[in-house]
Amino acid sequence: MRYSKRPITSSALNKMMKKFEATGSLASCQSGSPSTATVVAPTVEQTVQSMSVVATHGECNAREVSRWTEVSYGSVWRALQITLRRYSYKLQHN
Repeated sequence: MRYSKRPITSSALNKMMKKFEATGSLASCQSGSPSTATVVAPTVEQTVQSMSVVATHGECNAREVSRWTEVSYGSVWRALQITLRRYSYKLQHN
């Protein structure tokens, strides 16, 4: 949404109303493909749980998860940090 000092025109207001009625929001739509972190997150979470059950102390790290899932370390790190909100260097099964 753009802010300016000029008053809003009727056509702009109509567009905003139609968009709100159609989507329920005025936020702009994201273009492009979804982020890798959100796509990989369920796989990473399952792998962390299965690895931590097998591990001696119930913990593993992002590099191990990366090797098991064959997903790049950066993608695993982003999935853990951003999507799953977990520390990527020491993962423990709760």
